[in-house]
Amino acid sequence: AMYAHLARPGYHNDFDMLEIGNGRLAQQEEKAHMAIWCLMSSPLLAGNNLTAATPEVIKILTAAGPLSVNQDELALQGRLCGQGSDGTGGVWQAWAKPLVGGATAALLLNRN
Repeated sequence: AMYAHLARPGYHNDFDMLEIGNGRLAQQEEKAHMAIWCLMSSPLLAGNNLTAATPEVIKILTAAGPLSVNQDELALQGRLCGQGSDGTGGVWQAWAKPLVGGATAALLLNRN
């Protein structure tokens, strides 16, 4: 989020390739990975073999909601707006991204 102020139409911070479908992440981690990449307006480069992708991987990569956040015309990057602990060692983060028309995309991320 250090360079969030630089993101705008035509200028995007690149978080590198997505790891969805590579067998390294659990399904919930893959969904979180896609969500944060979309909220950050990062270019979405699939780093897996699409010809071998499972239906669940394709579903994550093509989900309309996250993709619409990623492709929003404002092209702004999401920002961390809160974080904390749940008292049992669980760590959470709250992220927000302004969208065209005054809407805001929000993401609550469990960091455990």
